[in-house]
Amino acid sequence: MNPWIDWGFVTAFAVAWPAYENWYRLPRVKAEILAGAPGRRVREYRNTMLQEWVVVAIALALVAWSGRPLAAIGLTLPTANGLLWTIAIVLALVALLVLQVRAATRDAAHASVRRQLAPLRWFLPSPGPELANFRALSVTAGVCEEILFRGYLIAFLLPLGGTAFALVLSSFLFGLGHAYQGVNGSIRAGILGLLMALLYQFTGSLLAPILVHALIDISSGQIAADVPDA
Repeated sequence: MNPWIDWGFVTAFAVAWPAYENWYRLPRVKAEILAGAPGRRVREYRNTMLQEWVVVAIALALVAWSGRPLAAIGLTLPTANGLLWTIAIVLALVALLVLQVRAATRDAAHASVRRQLAPLRWFLPSPGPELANFRALSVTAGVCEEILFRGYLIAFLLPLGGTAFALVLSSFLFGLGHAYQGVNGSIRAGILGLLMALLYQFTGSLLAPILVHALIDISSGQIAADVPDA
């Protein structure tokens, strides 16, 4: 493959697209949601899902066109030990998230949870159709963002500066891509991205990062739906 195509695609999905979303489109979406536009959150969830699947389809087409195996971007089963670790990590995370949701949705915790959710409350779902669509968005984010930022981007960066460079820079760009969540949210996303990158390296597959990413997003949506506004 012409390396300029890889450069162009990576620049588009990891830099240009997030910049456009965070500093132009999403502020308008936020204003519409806060103004009470009917069904605006659901439309945004569906729009984001469509965007992410289209970008992933392009990524997979480029991988196929270049003759690279899907394993080059992490789309393979973990090694034997990696699979055992994946199962253990996912089961432990499910147990932890169940406890977290139960603790966060107790009446005594509502005030604290509202404060934590406040910067992103405009985007988070209420019960019903919004929550159902947010769960679908969570699965989409788990699959698509891991393929793009942990699979494709790390594979692109590895020859340029080695493993540490690829893991750190991909996580930094992932954090910047979540700038709409505010400074703290962007930092948290970057840290989560680094943890997902390390998990990918540890298990040799994107399976664990995909599952962990999706489960964390699903639990966040559940907490937001279960904790009513004051």
